[in-house]
Amino acid sequence: MNSVDDRLRDLKQHFDPYISKDPVFTEKDKRLIRQKIAAGKEKKTAHFSTFFPRAAAWLTAGAFFLSAGGFAGYQLGILQTEGQSSKQQDTVKEIVAYDSGRNIFDPEEAVAGDMVAGMRLSQLDSEGRHGAFQTVYAEFKGEKLLSGTVQSFGGSTGFLEGQFYFKPDADSEALLPRFKGDTRESWITFENQEEFSDKVKLAAEGGGKMHVLIDAYTIRFAPSDSNNTARIRSIVKNTPVISLKQEGETVVPWK
Repeated sequence: MNSVDDRLRDLKQHFDPYISKDPVFTEKDKRLIRQKIAAGKEKKTAHFSTFFPRAAAWLTAGAFFLSAGGFAGYQLGILQTEGQSSKQQDTVKEIVAYDSGRNIFDPEEAVAGDMVAGMRLSQLDSEGRHGAFQTVYAEFKGEKLLSGTVQSFGGSTGFLEGQFYFKPDADSEALLPRFKGDTRESWITFENQEEFSDKVKLAAEGGGKMHVLIDAYTIRFAPSDSNNTARIRSIVKNTPVISLKQEGETVVPWK
């Protein structure tokens, strides 16, 4: 069974069952083999000849759908972006000054212990309401860094003689408590000016610009002349200018 003839016969049958079982390749066997080889070549050629056009068609179709999808996605992205932009514009709130509105309190409703603009109300006396005879006295405790100008009362006599007043700028004014209905121009005298008189005077003579850290603020309102006061904790160097809207600024006491 393992002779050369047997192995040759098995090989011929494996190649094609129609080949003769003779131990040698006959002319018919050779013709069948040549036909089979030729048929295999034609099949392979046909496969590649149809593969490339089909592949090209597939690539073209894929490119079309990708470009169409990309364009549609681009358009969709624009629409979504425009929608988001319009939505954001509809919900944008007006940018207001720091602490704006939160520094207003009603003396008829406020009580000691309330927090107004980050300062604690320690004492409140109020009479009348939005009339000619209204009086308000309100003491607040808490630190505030204020920026503004300091000026002398000049040749005034009486209790204002030799005194200076401090006018906070707009940002600092928004940091200080103010009662509802108070339309006065904001200016402050310092209760302990004598302790810092040299520095206050130097600031006034040097252009008036000053940064001051206070730890108490008192509102005084009455039909007669009255003004608000504050207690100085320290006077700050005039340079560099400190932004009151930024947190974490280092305050350097003026030594």
